[in-house]
Formats: sequence, structure tokens, C-alpha cells
Amino acid sequence: MNKLSKNLLTIFFGCLLMIPLANAEPYIGLQFGSANLDDAYDSANSGFIYAGYDMDNFAFEGGVAPLGFYQHKSTDSSIQVDGFEFDALGKLKINKRFTAFAKLGLHSYTLKPKFSGIPLTEIDGTTMTYGVGVMMDIGQTLKARVVYEIYDDIEGLDIDRIVIGIAAKVF
Repeated sequence: MNKLSKNLLTIFFGCLLMIPLANAEPYIGLQFGSANLDDAYDSANSGFIYAGYDMDNFAFEGGVAPLGFYQHKSTDSSIQVDGFEFDALGKLKINKRFTAFAKLGLHSYTLKPKFSGIPLTEIDGTTMTYGVGVMMDIGQTLKARVVYEIYDDIEGLDIDRIVIGIAAKVF
């Protein structure tokens, strides 16, 4: 893990310690969508199972983020990317039902390459993730969301994905 990643993790966990003081509301959620590695690979299904704390203009969340299984288009090779993600969200209320947000976080990944079905050495690392999205309130306890995210420099490759999801307040 590089120095920038360690500093960002320190800031993130420092912010988590302040959550009880900020009158935050806990929530859980699930997202599912499509991710792209680059033109040489087919797109893949991707998801995110997460929990977080929501405040007026900010939120913090973390969870399991499988980024997908990518089959190379012209060779018998593939890559699977799994990991954990921690994000901070800055939110801007558009109207009573819609909220726009930007997110910045860290993704701790395991890259699992294969060639001709034979597993190669797994690679672990940490990378930045950032994105934008829109949330829609569905009643008092549910929110739907659409998110576009980029995972920057996973062993020289960038993954971009678009996901839809739902989150529920935990009382």
C-alpha cells in the first residue's frame, strides 16, 4: 500500500470515529451493473454490497465490491477482480426527492488472472475510486441510486462501471 493510500485510509477511519457525534443514520444497500476493463476484454457483471452512515451533506460507506470476471476477446485469458471498498460521499440536494452526489474512496483488490483456464499468481493492491451519481427517495426508508464509477490503475488497467442500486435505512 503506498503512502497516499495509507493517508487516505487514516483520514477515512478518522471520519468514521466522528460519526456518532454527527447524528448519522445507518443504512445498508445493494448495487448491480455492468463494468468495462478496456477494449480487449468483454464487459462484466459487477456489484457492491455495502453499509454506511448518512448525514445531511455527507455519507461514509464501505463493503464488498466484486468488480467482475473479464474474458479477453482474442486470447484464452481472463481476469477476475474482487475486493473491499471504502468511500466518502459529498451530497447536494436537487429537490425533495433527488440528490446528486460525488464519491471518492479506496478499493483494496485481488486480481486473479488465468491463461487457458490455469490460474496465475494473484495480485493484491489498493487503488483510488471516484464517481458521480443520483439518488431518489422512495418513501422515508428507501433510496434508489444510479452511479458511474472509475477504479483507477488496477495493475495498469482502469475499470469503469455503471450500477443501479437500492439502500434502506437501518433503525
